[in-house]
Amino acid sequence: MTEHDTARRPEGPDQGYYTLQADGTYGYHEPQADGSYVYHQKLADGTYGYYLPQADGTQLYHRRLPDGSFEQWLLGLDGTFQAVAPVPAPAPVAAAPATPAVDPASSPATVPVPAVRSRRPAVIAGVAAGAVVLLAGGAVGAYLLLGGGDDAAGDDVAVLADIVDKPGEAWTADLLLGEESQYVSYAGSWAIGTDALAVSPVFDYYAFNVEHTLDYWYDGVEWTPDYDAQYDEGWAAGVAYAEADAEYWDEYWYTDVEAPDVDEYWPGDGSYESRDYASEGGFIHGFGDGVDGYSQGAHRLPEPVEPDFAPQASLISLETGETLWTAPLADYAGSGEVSVQLREGSDGASVIALVRTADDADVANRLVVLAREGGAVIGEARLPDGYISVQPEGDDLYVMVETSSDEEYFTTVSRYSLLDLDAGETWSEDIEGSVYSLGLEDGIVSVYANEVALLDQLTGDLHPLSRLTDEDTAVTRIGDVYVRIDREDDGDVALMAVDEERNQLWDEPLEAEMYGVMGGVLFVGDESDDYGFEDLMRVDLATGEGAWEQAVDGDDWRLESVHDGKVYVSSDDTLVQLSLKDGEELGDFPADAEWVYFAETMLFVVEGDEIVAVRTEDMKDVWSYRFDDDSYSVSSLGSFLVLWSNSTSELIGLGAASGADA
Repeated sequence: MTEHDTARRPEGPDQGYYTLQADGTYGYHEPQADGSYVYHQKLADGTYGYYLPQADGTQLYHRRLPDGSFEQWLLGLDGTFQAVAPVPAPAPVAAAPATPAVDPASSPATVPVPAVRSRRPAVIAGVAAGAVVLLAGGAVGAYLLLGGGDDAAGDDVAVLADIVDKPGEAWTADLLLGEESQYVSYAGSWAIGTDALAVSPVFDYYAFNVEHTLDYWYDGVEWTPDYDAQYDEGWAAGVAYAEADAEYWDEYWYTDVEAPDVDEYWPGDGSYESRDYASEGGFIHGFGDGVDGYSQGAHRLPEPVEPDFAPQASLISLETGETLWTAPLADYAGSGEVSVQLREGSDGASVIALVRTADDADVANRLVVLAREGGAVIGEARLPDGYISVQPEGDDLYVMVETSSDEEYFTTVSRYSLLDLDAGETWSEDIEGSVYSLGLEDGIVSVYANEVALLDQLTGDLHPLSRLTDEDTAVTRIGDVYVRIDREDDGDVALMAVDEERNQLWDEPLEAEMYGVMGGVLFVGDESDDYGFEDLMRVDLATGEGAWEQAVDGDDWRLESVHDGKVYVSSDDTLVQLSLKDGEELGDFPADAEWVYFAETMLFVVEGDEIVAVRTEDMKDVWSYRFDDDSYSVSSLGSFLVLWSNSTSELIGLGAASGADA
């Protein structure tokens, strides 16, 4: 379980108390009245935040500041963050727990999210296909960590295009695409292939509803066409009754007078006692304001206003920043709160748009497949109702939807063909408990639930290796070899290669404090005090013995990547290049790298407010580029390096332009 585990579900693990997570943080799930869970997080420095799942599948992260206010960050579906305007006070549903172990401290400069190439010394449990950082033994759990599959060993990362000369702002794009509504400040996005970005503006229904509704103490009253006229008449009647009542009390001690009868002033059809909340709501609110001395209109319900928002999806070129096409999606939305989740289909040949409509009863889901060229609708289907998530691979789509009853809850995992949606699901399998995520690799669907279930990708049947996984055992496939990972009582791990019949292939288990899989290569090492490693050994998958071992100067090293036959490790002051073949140190570059992006023949090293390009041939710097790190964050999209605005919807493509300083 990680901080990304905030999906809505009827039950959840670790409720009501903090437990140590695989990334080194502490957290727990707080159940909400609507059946969802708010994930509370506490970092090692004592800072406190919480994640709220949004209807479109994103998450809103709140971090407490020293003055008691909260800053907000929106976690997109692609794992990137964008800052949202700070709010003056915490949301009532997610106030800080009553007994935190450490008082919240000031906000750090970055959002506390595990990332494969983060400089933070967190232990990572989340994995991307083909790229896994070193894990401490205690982080095994029941995760299936998928390695490099059948790819040749030695390449771990999606390679960016080289930027030979010092870059400039090649283009700037507004991801809102001209949307001017004050309730639209963020766009969901997803990279399509290597050269395009699909975007869809996100409407803030919560903010809209806050500003267009008014809480009042009379339940059951709704606005009707005659509400305003009723309110004005009721307010005048209430003022008159209040004046008569005041006169009565003024004379009460001196004369024998009768108290005013409220029914003589009540403007409704019957008595005040029998007032009808459905048909006399305006009378009720107006009369109450007049009697209680409020000004006219103080608690008048506003006329309901429907959000002026039509969902759409657009495709932006990452080469030029221009909008290639926009596809309206309103015809696929229902009546309610609409959101769009984007994904890549058919290896970049199409854009998948999951259109969700949430109302008081349920969530309706429509799947729309748009052609990469032109944006025409080439397929659509009605998916099961409820809170679902989708994950494509090639021409297939895997759908997860949770179902609950009074006695149990389970998740249905289904496979659809994007080329023949009319045929419906090709298979469907019920998994006990709540599914956190899916892993797709080498013909296996890895279902991360209360326990890991491994399904055959073509049939949905349980894979034979499912019998190996439990809360203390995981399995990873590295090339053609399966490796079983057993967690021991002291937190170390024991690794053993097995075949599909669970036969052991090594003479004896390989014991280690940390392990990792990158680019189809297995590494082990000793763990430092700061969750890094003190030495690194590449494992020969044929024997389980060391192919080579390297003790890099210093400790707390992080395994960055395997790329082009080389291994890259970093510390707080150096980025080191090793030979994948024999572990020989080939070169180094002095940098406290926060992020490292790999291009064809160079590295882009991000340190503070500077990007430095380093040649992989000799580990020498080629150029440096400064940017405003308070306003922008560096990221990669497809094969391009970009700057995301931390507070607006602006996206900047870096490349061959003026070459001027940022």
